[in-house]
Amino acid sequence: KMRISKIARSALLTLLFSHILGLGHLSREAQGSIMYDRALAGYVIASLETHGFLSCAHKCLCYPSCKSYNYHPTTKELGLCEINNDEGDLEANFIGLKGSLFAKLTRQEVSKRLENNSITNRSCFNIFSV
Repeated sequence: KMRISKIARSALLTLLFSHILGLGHLSREAQGSIMYDRALAGYVIASLETHGFLSCAHKCLCYPSCKSYNYHPTTKELGLCEINNDEGDLEANFIGLKGSLFAKLTRQEVSKRLENNSITNRSCFNIFSV
């Protein structure tokens, strides 16, 4: 029987529900590679408390210089989101950190409709805030 970690299960469920609820634009913009039990060290430009890794990805999108993020669960509902200004291409820049994840962000073109949507613009720091 294959065991999937709690954070991996949460990540998969959050992406699934984001598509079902019509939040697909968030996950499409935040596509990238995810590494478990790892964190990029030395490139953090902001640290925020969020409700999960997807809200951390959303916060990353709010920072033009964000190229990746670390997410560290701190409680059952909250976690520490670290916004990085580097993609983490060098293995030497990573540390092992049980329960955490690192995600490299790949930005994609956003439609003009989304760019001009005042709700989307206003929600950058409000939609998933604690």
